[in-house]
Amino acid sequence: MVTGTAQQKSATEMPFSKLIDLLNECLSREYDAIIRYGIYSQVAKRAVYRHTAGEIETHAQEKLQHALGIANQIRFLGGIAEVRIKPKLAHKMYSIQEMLRFELEGNIEEIRSYQELVRECETRKDFALADQIGGILRNEQQHQMDQAAALAKDLTDVRMFL
Repeated sequence: MVTGTAQQKSATEMPFSKLIDLLNECLSREYDAIIRYGIYSQVAKRAVYRHTAGEIETHAQEKLQHALGIANQIRFLGGIAEVRIKPKLAHKMYSIQEMLRFELEGNIEEIRSYQELVRECETRKDFALADQIGGILRNEQQHQMDQAAALAKDLTDVRMFL
């Protein structure tokens, strides 16, 4: 016999396998970003963009930390970490402004995905995982602000898409 609370919980919670799939999608996006940031940092090595290159390298290191944390969580939950890199246009971008715009647009999708994961973890009462994903979410939001500032864009223009 299933209690009312158990029925309500199962109706609002996504299947466990879907949570692992979402984590694997996030893992893939993190590794994809590491590759793009590696390319960007080399394009940005010119004297005018040396500071930007350093920032990009820092973001790549942060992305690696995100990826390792997500992979550990997938393993802890009994899943298998899978990385599916989707080739993007990074190798064809030669302008820092173009790269920043591309990343800013992609960052909106990442933030939405992490927000969904935090909500799902809280629904499951897995507050430790929600906190870890929330930390990544805060970092992604900071990246978004950095990218928008570098593009001299008003963040209100960006937030309307969230």
